[in-house]
Amino acid sequence: HFFALFSAALSSFHSSVPSLFPISGMPARLNLRVVLTVLTVVLLVAPTSALFFGGKHMDIRWADCGDSATAGRMTNATVTPYHPSLGKTVKVLGEGRLSRAVQSAKFTLDVVAKGRNVLHDGGLACGVQDLSLPLWLGDLKMDFFACPATNGPWSPTMEVSLSRLCPSITVSLQLKAVDQDNKPAMCLSFDITIG
Repeated sequence: HFFALFSAALSSFHSSVPSLFPISGMPARLNLRVVLTVLTVVLLVAPTSALFFGGKHMDIRWADCGDSATAGRMTNATVTPYHPSLGKTVKVLGEGRLSRAVQSAKFTLDVVAKGRNVLHDGGLACGVQDLSLPLWLGDLKMDFFACPATNGPWSPTMEVSLSRLCPSITVSLQLKAVDQDNKPAMCLSFDITIG
C-alpha cells in the first residue's frame, strides 16, 4: 500500500510541479522526472540494502546424531563469536571423545534448505578440508580427525563463512564419516538460521 500511494503521489507531483533543478538541454518536465526518479530509486533501494547488508545474524544449533557404534561423539561445542553475523567467519569448536582409533576416514556432507537438498559432497575426513557452498553463498572449512587419531579426547572444528547476500532462511548441514573399516566414525548435524 505504501508503494502504491508513493507512486500515485509521484505521478501527481510529476504533472503539477515545474522544474526545480534545471539541467541544460533537457525539457523542464523531463528534467523533474529525472530528479524524482533518482530520489525514488534511492528511497526504494535503501531499505533493501539495509535488509541484505545491515548485519544479519546467525543462530547455530548442533546435535550429535551418532550412536554407540560411532567412534567420535561430540558432547559440547563453542561458537565464536558469541553473536555470529553474515560476512564474518564463525568457528565451531567441538569437544568429545573417540571410543576407538581412527586410522583414516571419509565424510559426506548434505546441505538442505527449504526442504531441498542443495548440496551433496564429501571427501577425506583427515586434516583440513575446504568446501564451497553453491551459488557463492559461502565456504566451509572442516578439521575432523588428525589421522591417525587415537582413542581419547576429540576436538572436531568447523569454520563457516556465509555471504552477506544470504536471505533469511534455515540451512541444515549433516556430516557423516566412516573409518578405514567402513564403520561409523562421526555423525554431526547443524542448523544455521539466518535472520
